[in-house]
Amino acid sequence: MSAGWFRRRFLPGEPLPAPRPPGPRASPVPYQRPRFLRGSCSSPGAAEASRRPDSRPVRSPARGRALPWNAGYAEAILVRRDEIRPLSSEFTPETERQRIQQLAFVYPELLAGEFTRLEFPRRLKGDDLGQKVLFRDHHMRGWSYKRVDKSDLKYPLIHGQGRQARLLGTLAVSRGLGDHQLRVLDTNIQLKPFLLSVPQVTVLDVDQLELQEDDVVVMATDGLWDVLSNEQVAWLVRSFLPGNQEDPHRFLKLAQMLIHSTQGKEDGLTGEGQVSYDDVSVFVIPLHSQGQDSNGP
Repeated sequence: MSAGWFRRRFLPGEPLPAPRPPGPRASPVPYQRPRFLRGSCSSPGAAEASRRPDSRPVRSPARGRALPWNAGYAEAILVRRDEIRPLSSEFTPETERQRIQQLAFVYPELLAGEFTRLEFPRRLKGDDLGQKVLFRDHHMRGWSYKRVDKSDLKYPLIHGQGRQARLLGTLAVSRGLGDHQLRVLDTNIQLKPFLLSVPQVTVLDVDQLELQEDDVVVMATDGLWDVLSNEQVAWLVRSFLPGNQEDPHRFLKLAQMLIHSTQGKEDGLTGEGQVSYDDVSVFVIPLHSQGQDSNGP
């Protein structure tokens, strides 16, 4: 993304450059699928070879792989009998603080004079003027000291800790799709320039795992993870699946049970009684059948 494009898109006050004169149209470049997605007929001779009586289909490199991707506040974990493996990371204003602050440093117009890009351990007040306080900027991993001036009393670009951190006092995520029209309440300040749409992609090669029948991937929105840890989810999975081997709908029922565990019911298996006030969507994906199919011809 070039600086010129960014200014034209998000800073409309900037003068637009004169349009370039039309030139000869370039011939379109034929689309080629990425190599790891190409199937058995991706090479010129593959289609002809597949018609021979003695030929066997060439196995696609994408088969036998799970590709969870995350661009927001949902998470995925792999639950096995003796392993819990996170397959995604949270993208919050706190985890991407340096990227967001650097963007505000390069384009201070995005803050419209209403916010400060500096982060402080607490919200500063008028009594703090002239006092030395801890702060962080885009180039800093740790904290340092500075004397508070008037500009530091503005609302911080990132405020709060952990899951309570907010971007421009509005969003709890730093990546996502859409939100092009989203603005800070009662202002014309856009949030979209700070949101990255590039997902984190994790490749899970199930061919390298000795899959058991109860090995699953649990994907869920933040409503689940707000009240249950990875260990608690794994405990619920391991408690439910072995006793329901004959139920063809057991993975669906497990997803329903996980949602039920976030509603603060007295009979919750975790005994925590915590309530999630966010939306809860849960997917339970069995891996055993996928691993079996990938070992076929």
